[in-house]
Amino acid sequence: MKKIIFFLCLLVLGFESNNANADNYKYVPYVGASYSFGVAHTNGAKPNYNIGGIYVGSEYGKYFSTEIFYNQSTYDTNNIDNIKTRTSYRSYGLDLFAYLPLDCYNRFNLVATTGVGEYVFAKKAKGDKHHNDSGWGYRFGGGLKYSFTQNWQAKALTRYVDFDRISSFNHQMEYSVNVEYHF
Repeated sequence: MKKIIFFLCLLVLGFESNNANADNYKYVPYVGASYSFGVAHTNGAKPNYNIGGIYVGSEYGKYFSTEIFYNQSTYDTNNIDNIKTRTSYRSYGLDLFAYLPLDCYNRFNLVATTGVGEYVFAKKAKGDKHHNDSGWGYRFGGGLKYSFTQNWQAKALTRYVDFDRISSFNHQMEYSVNVEYHF
């Protein structure tokens, strides 16, 4: 009987310690919207894009989060490969974030991010048919996050995107401002 009571006490203590750890590492879902300005580097041109985006994310404690994103850009007309070309793109993918708190109240955080997404460029050259070119974009960046309240937060990020298997497009720099609502 003493062994059964001992094991039951250990079991209760195990559940209590798991609940204490659950409060330290709680899961918080959030949604957000972003505006970005992107400068792509192509063969002979640098198209500029205004980019709108939405994302759904989840925080795992105060140091890490993940996001699933969708972005859509405006059109830009440039000379790519010495041909006047109108381009735009859409992208979707997954980003991972790491945060470093800068103050005692966890309002300011340094942000590091990495991710991957599929980029689909719509191109229409003068006198040519419209066609799409798609490939992977490997995303790396950093910035600053600020918490207005427990629910409302904002991020400012700079991100480098390296394109793989997209003809004429090499890489892109993005500068974004995001607003988030945490549940």
